[in-house]
Amino acid sequence: MARPKGSKNKKENATLSDQILALEAEIESLQAQVTDKKNQIRNLKKAAKEEEKKRLLEAIEKSGKSVDEILAMLNS
Repeated sequence: MARPKGSKNKKENATLSDQILALEAEIESLQAQVTDKKNQIRNLKKAAKEEEKKRLLEAIEKSGKSVDEILAMLNS
């Protein structure tokens, strides 16, 4: 018996559709990972900035100079 026309193509199309869905799901997963990594970078940058502020404040305290003296030095 001969196979009906198009039955082979329908099976391949279903497989292609499944592949497309799988790739779309993978893309969504990767986009979520990118978003997570960007958030991690943002948090690390904030932490680095806070560390710089802390170091600066410690250096000012160790210098023994007044706020006015430090401001005058920075403005000159």
